[in-house]
Amino acid sequence: MRAALALPLVLLFLASSVGAAIADQSPPDFAHPSTPHSLLFSPVGGQEDRPILVIYLRWDDVDYPAGFGAPMVASRFFGTGFPSITFPSVGDYFRRLSFNDLFLFPAAEWEGTEQDGIVQVTVPGTRADFFTLSEQARNKRALELANPYVDFASFDSDNNGSLSNLELVVNVLESATIPLPQGCGIERGVQAVSLDGTNLSGLRVAMNNTATNLITIIHENAHAVADMRDLYGFDVGNFDIGAATCGRPDTTLFAPSAWHKMHWGWISPTVVTKDGYYDIRRADTTGDAFLLYDPDHGTDDYFMVENRRPTPGTYDQSVADDGLIIWRVADAALGIDTLTPIGLVRPTASAAAWDASDPSAPQRTMAGEAWFDGTSSNLAVRAISRRGDVMRAYFDVRGPGVLIDTYPLDLTAPVRVTAAGANQIDVPLMNTGEACDTFVVEAVQLPPAWTTSRGARILCAGESSFARITVTPDANAAVGAHAIVVRGRSTTDATVMTDSSLSVEVVLRPTRFGLTDLLSLTSAGTATTFSARLSPIDDPLAPGLAGVPVTFTLAGPGGTITLATTTNANGVATVTSFLALPPGNYALTIESERVGALGPSLVTTPYEVLSIAGTIEHVADDLTARIAAATSSGVGSALLAARDKLVGNHGAASNNGALDKLTVGSPASALTKIRAAMSQLLVAETRGAGDLSQLTTLLRLAAEAIADRPLI
Repeated sequence: MRAALALPLVLLFLASSVGAAIADQSPPDFAHPSTPHSLLFSPVGGQEDRPILVIYLRWDDVDYPAGFGAPMVASRFFGTGFPSITFPSVGDYFRRLSFNDLFLFPAAEWEGTEQDGIVQVTVPGTRADFFTLSEQARNKRALELANPYVDFASFDSDNNGSLSNLELVVNVLESATIPLPQGCGIERGVQAVSLDGTNLSGLRVAMNNTATNLITIIHENAHAVADMRDLYGFDVGNFDIGAATCGRPDTTLFAPSAWHKMHWGWISPTVVTKDGYYDIRRADTTGDAFLLYDPDHGTDDYFMVENRRPTPGTYDQSVADDGLIIWRVADAALGIDTLTPIGLVRPTASAAAWDASDPSAPQRTMAGEAWFDGTSSNLAVRAISRRGDVMRAYFDVRGPGVLIDTYPLDLTAPVRVTAAGANQIDVPLMNTGEACDTFVVEAVQLPPAWTTSRGARILCAGESSFARITVTPDANAAVGAHAIVVRGRSTTDATVMTDSSLSVEVVLRPTRFGLTDLLSLTSAGTATTFSARLSPIDDPLAPGLAGVPVTFTLAGPGGTITLATTTNANGVATVTSFLALPPGNYALTIESERVGALGPSLVTTPYEVLSIAGTIEHVADDLTARIAAATSSGVGSALLAARDKLVGNHGAASNNGALDKLTVGSPASALTKIRAAMSQLLVAETRGAGDLSQLTTLLRLAAEAIADRPLI
């Protein structure tokens, strides 16, 4: 992030001294309550509970809008009960977002419904006549009209003979004939007046009308209650109550920024003094905020970071974007028209929030930002996560640091690691400090029996690279996702360390069955052998996998047979069983179990169970095809002789084949014919016919079936 100094010794000295300066001293209080911007724009103004008096005006020619009587106004300002918990309302807004530090409650009065804080008055004359007066004069007139129903002296808590906005907040709400949402609001003073022996000229009054939307009423009360600063013209959008609010729908609601809340004492942001990852929870429900500054530059310039979420049913439901909000602040510029006191640091011109999951603005690093005066900030926010109620980011302040960023590794899916395998993972890292250093990267918080090897990198200030580590899960590790932690640490300073979680998915070494030696059919009523070879998919030339349990299941219309065995030293699973199933089409399923890091395998293939006659006919049909394809007369003649032994050579009048002998009930003769056919197959093999063992096996099975059940 920052250029390295020329001399390593000087570099190391500066890094250690700056880091110690930040870490060893208590961070400043950026709310600076001892030197506030004003009495109200301070934790005092933000935390002093006080009453609100709403003076509701009408005129001889303008009455209250239908349905907008005192109960409606009371509900809009105070909700029901004390403290107000009615959403949305003015009192609830300040109570909830101050985390119960500020209660604004109905002022004592006895007009209409007593103690509801609403005083309805009729101004003699026309509305137009009234508006010929200055704003301050109008406020004076409203207070005078309300005086018969209010004891203003009762609010003088310090008994100094005058009221301030720390003692009473006055709202003048005017009956309006224009429809919502065109009404806006202002905050103005009061023309000199004393009532009940109390000077009211120091009050600032929130002035709105019945067409004013709720967020503007809140905005004007924030002026009157806590001297909120208007932030018109600055880049704050719907992220601060100081933004422009009038003209919005009445459902528009958004909270103050962390900057306002800090100055009002509603939150105490975490002042970041050390590089590292930080969890940033949702601002409106937790008050989380983080402050980054450079001690060498002073405390007037800093960044504030908060997590803002547009959540329905909350006072941030209309916040303009979803994710991490980064504010650049220049406190000394506050109140100087030519200077900018606060603004957003945006990932793009069209996006305000930092959110790694936003395809239109996926930037994850805020770095290289200067202060408003153009000088370098020397600060950064890195490795920003996707939006959520809890976000994570790496804060890079002055001093040493190492960033381990695993986010790109498991962004789309967990990193796949094979059980018992030495899985290599290249981990991104960065030296966020100000001196060259050596960093070790390793996996920690591993499940039991997992092992790892570390990687290392020498990096100078601001340099990025990768460190390769290996992760070896236990051979019997559970398949599926596991959370581990990748740690980067300095070899020169044990306190410089960063952890980043990583999701890995344990997979097994894939296996498959070879079915080269498996017959796809057999004769019913015979001792049939099933055979398959199990081997690893990732290494087809490797020896077979020995000692793996394998199950053969033959299922079909005639029933189911299940046979279990174990692979031999060559990975071959072989099992023989008497096949007491009727002829038909079946499915043969072969399945292995997981053994350590070896994954299970499953294959299903069609399997046919034939009658004795059907077996002989199948072999004869196969021989017919081979005879037609034979290129050697010697091979062809041997194959023809074998077929003649099975089906005869007299054509339709055949009576000298094995099938003929079975038909006439001569099993002994049929066996003789089958044996003769098997001999001819052997002759054909010696003449170059190729491997005819499967045909020989089928004939052998048919012969066994004849011997066991000669009448089939």
